[in-house]
Amino acid sequence: PNEGNGKFTEITHEAGLAWAGDAAAAGEWVDYNSDGLLDYYLPNGLWSNGSQELDSLFFRAEVAAYGDAILGNIPENTDNSDPMPNDVNGRAIFEANGGPNPILTVLRNHRTGAELSYSMAGNQRNRLFRNNGDGTFTEVGYLENADRQEDGYIVAPVDINNDGIQDLVLRNTDPAPENSYPSVIALQNTLHANAVNISLEGINSNRDGIGAMVTAKIGDQTILREVRSVNGAVQTQAGAYIGLGNATKIDRLEVRWPSGVTTVQTNVQPGAIRITEE
Repeated sequence: PNEGNGKFTEITHEAGLAWAGDAAAAGEWVDYNSDGLLDYYLPNGLWSNGSQELDSLFFRAEVAAYGDAILGNIPENTDNSDPMPNDVNGRAIFEANGGPNPILTVLRNHRTGAELSYSMAGNQRNRLFRNNGDGTFTEVGYLENADRQEDGYIVAPVDINNDGIQDLVLRNTDPAPENSYPSVIALQNTLHANAVNISLEGINSNRDGIGAMVTAKIGDQTILREVRSVNGAVQTQAGAYIGLGNATKIDRLEVRWPSGVTTVQTNVQPGAIRITEE
């Protein structure tokens, strides 16, 4: 947390997030249960087991004997004298021909024949950490049917069916044509809860109100959201999402636009709404 004096305190272990692993690109904060608290969804990544090791099935089977060679330039080998499964364009573990995207080769599925696809991320499942409201998190991916096992890359919260409840769109790493898992998966949230999903239309500010600060007053609780449209390497749905928990409305909703204009609405009901800059 930000201590407010130019310093930060590291509380990963205390918060229950130390065993999260590493997402391939980024996780995402999402209020999946609409209680007003931000939860955390983490697609499974290449590095895992808490030790930053390459632990995919491919690397366990083929890389152990190479030691530090994994960081070097393994030349093309097409006469089967090298047990490493190289392909015809010179790519081994990392780009052997100096290509611009070495990480893409790491994520590829090096296999032949008609075997079933498997996760190259060490069979890690995606993880959903529920915010307990006391500074700690509980992993609930299995309970919420969100623990996918494909090679998850990044996730975006999107209200797919415009019901005011956040859903998730999961982007997997690019599978080869013969792989059996999809590139994009939509996880529709079936929770029946009160929430307000706010989209903005800027007039003097930018079109989508990016950078606006949204403050919601719900009883004695105050929720603050910044409007943004991107997280890491993925574009997300621009807007602000306010979970109401057991409440039935937002008592006071304030939008501070990038232009400096302030818009205030009261008694805002659950659902998807659009606010236009005045």
